Amino acid sequence: MDDPQFRSLLQKYVDDTISPAELGELFTRIQLPENREAALQAIERLLETADPRPPDRERGDRIFQNVVGVASPTPVKRLHPRYWMAAATVVLVASAYFFSRHTKPTPPARKQTAASADARPAGHTAQLILADGRTIDLGGDSAEMVIRQGDAGLLQAGKNSLVCRANPGPVVYNTVTTPRGAVYDVVLPDGSRASLNAGSSLRFPTAFSGPERKVVVSGEVYFSIVPDKNKPFTVQTTDLHVRVLGTEFDVRAYPDDRDAAATLVSGKIQVGGQRPDVILQPGQVAILAEASADIKIKEADMDVALAWRTGWFQFSSADLATVMRELGRWYDVQTSFSGEIPGWHFSGAIQRDIPLSQVLRMLESDDVHFTIEGKTIIVHEKTKQ
Repeated sequence: MDDPQFRSLLQKYVDDTISPAELGELFTRIQLPENREAALQAIERLLETADPRPPDRERGDRIFQNVVGVASPTPVKRLHPRYWMAAATVVLVASAYFFSRHTKPTPPARKQTAASADARPAGHTAQLILADGRTIDLGGDSAEMVIRQGDAGLLQAGKNSLVCRANPGPVVYNTVTTPRGAVYDVVLPDGSRASLNAGSSLRFPTAFSGPERKVVVSGEVYFSIVPDKNKPFTVQTTDLHVRVLGTEFDVRAYPDDRDAAATLVSGKIQVGGQRPDVILQPGQVAILAEASADIKIKEADMDVALAWRTGWFQFSSADLATVMRELGRWYDVQTSFSGEIPGWHFSGAIQRDIPLSQVLRMLESDDVHFTIEGKTIIVHEKTKQ
């Protein structure tokens, strides 16, 4: 199959003229199982026009064969030595977006519900629950609006964010929740910004009038905090307590996850709760495992931790249950396992704005396949031959 669009994107990538949107499309096209052989052929044709360079034969061959061996379901013709280094450059960058396991061609299409097979996330939507119990839909098709709460404060709701304007009146608490498949931002009364991932909630006051700025989180929220050394900012989850003066960090505390975690991007935070407090430095993550009595600090995989902020799923040796939880939150679907859960792990990145059907095709493997019935993904373990 000759795909001129794919060849054009690949040429732009090599020329370093590709846009971020085109780069995402290129990696998405490469990952689709039915495109892999065509992708390799296109790369080879493109490299035939490359300028000859002295090859590092051993290194180039090792990189090319390792990445192609993972990504391709069929034997691949060896390239002429003059192209090894150019090929290694292309596939080395693309390898971060390929599967870290051997895959087979996608099997024939199975019976699916069309609407569910092409499920897409909802985008920027949320629901505001006011202190008096009223609920208001935010984002999506909702019109921009101004919400007044007596003397307590003023809220300005837009397509992508809710801005809170503090008034010197009584302090009341509001809550913003994002449904599965949606994200939304909240600008807090002090100007700090909170970005909610899918299936999350943020409870916050109309003004930070006490000795600290405190909010309550469920799910995953990324914070960019306005510094105030006289009034520390604190985030409370069911198990974690994060205290900060001014910084950027991500808090993840979904009720159905095994672990709760706080990842520090910049500044310094203190993480505690029912366990002794620990201090994080930028690039570190504090993890509280479900069965653990202690908070553990380790170096964070920042690409994985923050991929959702840039519109990607990214996994590093994630097991099947973890991957399916992420898909469930984003595409608003449930997962049912037919038989035992396979010992399957996945590393790679997938765009979050593509249809669910494409994502599942990327995840097909020697071990598992997927069918969709209504809003449920059924995971089947393949029978060993």
